[in-house]
Amino acid sequence: MSWRLRFRFPLAAKMALWLMLNMALLAAGGWWFFRSQFQAGFDTFLGAAAAPRVEGLADAVNRTLFNARMTQWTELLRGLSSVHGVPLAVYENSGNWVAGDQFNLPQALKVRLAAPANGQPPPPRNDPPPPRTGHPPDPNRPPPQEDRPRFGPADPGRPPFENRPPDGSRPDEPQIWPKFIVTAGNPSSYWVVVRAPLSAQRHAPMSLIVRCDSVSSAGLLLDTRPFVFAGTGAIIFSILFWLPFAFGLTRRVGRITAATAQVARGNFEIRLPDSATDELGELAHSVNAMAGQLDNLVRGQKRFLGDVAHELCSPLARMQTALAILEQRATDEKQIRYVGTLREELDDISRLVDELLQFSRASVVREPKLQAVPLAPLVAETVAREAAGAEVECDVPSWLTAQAEPRLLARALGNVLRNAVRYAGGSGPIVISAAPQGDRVNLVVSDNGPGVPIDSLPRLFDAFYRPDTARTRETGGTGLGLAIVKTCIEACRGTVVARLSEPRGLEVCFTLPVAG
Repeated sequence: MSWRLRFRFPLAAKMALWLMLNMALLAAGGWWFFRSQFQAGFDTFLGAAAAPRVEGLADAVNRTLFNARMTQWTELLRGLSSVHGVPLAVYENSGNWVAGDQFNLPQALKVRLAAPANGQPPPPRNDPPPPRTGHPPDPNRPPPQEDRPRFGPADPGRPPFENRPPDGSRPDEPQIWPKFIVTAGNPSSYWVVVRAPLSAQRHAPMSLIVRCDSVSSAGLLLDTRPFVFAGTGAIIFSILFWLPFAFGLTRRVGRITAATAQVARGNFEIRLPDSATDELGELAHSVNAMAGQLDNLVRGQKRFLGDVAHELCSPLARMQTALAILEQRATDEKQIRYVGTLREELDDISRLVDELLQFSRASVVREPKLQAVPLAPLVAETVAREAAGAEVECDVPSWLTAQAEPRLLARALGNVLRNAVRYAGGSGPIVISAAPQGDRVNLVVSDNGPGVPIDSLPRLFDAFYRPDTARTRETGGTGLGLAIVKTCIEACRGTVVARLSEPRGLEVCFTLPVAG
């Protein structure tokens, strides 16, 4: 058996694999486009998809730190980090750490952080801010302004919400603050900066910094769940959409495969629906045309053989009559030997013509009249006619019947039994058994002879095929006996197979419809 048959890859599996490859390529292309868009315009993305989540986080931080002392900010920010799943920190816009996690800020982030919210470079300042304890002078820090709006509990004598931002909003109300994203660091991280109004206890402007190791960290920049649900839904929809097409295609291919297998077994009457206008429809039409041509050729050949055999019957009969007269007139031993040799040759020709006639008649019968045939009496009559004197054992139930044409079935069984007696009659008993199997009946003839080569089994029922090329007229037949068997059994709507027995011998099994 070739590797193509051992490692069969169904068409449905190929189509499914191709579909999955298509989906994988689409996903890879979408991811590449997504990453390129992220790196090309993060601020645009932040202003659309991620802005509500970032603003909500910044608002939660502002609410938490609003009335708290700066000494408590680090602890509060770490608590918020554990809740939201991302590290948080507050830095001055100059790059000085204030509270929360201490980051190693990339240079690109420091430059962007020092720039004003409108993206313009800061104006030059002539007066440096006064130094404060624990912090070196910062040239970018604005001078103190006592009359500037302040946030948080800057004035203990006034209610907290009296210190409002310049736009007049309350600190506990959601606000829209300037924000941006920077991709930098090694390994690369996504730095989200929100210029939050947290300058309550420091004069320098400050910003909230959120570090995300990936775009899907805690669902802040990108909530992957909608993408997962959408992708899963797309895959399921694609599979359901492709299933009818794939099953329809494989079903049509399966029908064509089964039809060609029937043609290969000699059933040329098989026909396929060829109304489709695609390539498979054209293939079905070609298979039908091929089957029709083969049917005409084979039937014409068999009819020609039958006609020739029939025409040979008359001259053979006249030759046998003349030979009988010669036998009566032969006087010496030499003449008797010549006449005997001629008799053997004429008998061989007569037997060949008879088998040709049987083969032709069995082949041209299209619709024999089938009937319920009791198997036990038919087997007994065939054994008495074809195997008289041979050791034959019969195991056929008396009540078992099969749907067949009696004459064709008897001819098929007789040919098989005659071969078994000829080649295995002296090797042990020949066993004929029958048993029902569902709606079929199995009739088996087995012997203990030498059998045939295993590579000859597929061609054993071909016309004029002889498995042993060394056989002569003295040791073998014409190669039509088993071909007649196959033709007779198929005319009865049955099948016939041959298989080797263990440890030796040959089995021929007829499978016929059970009589209803």
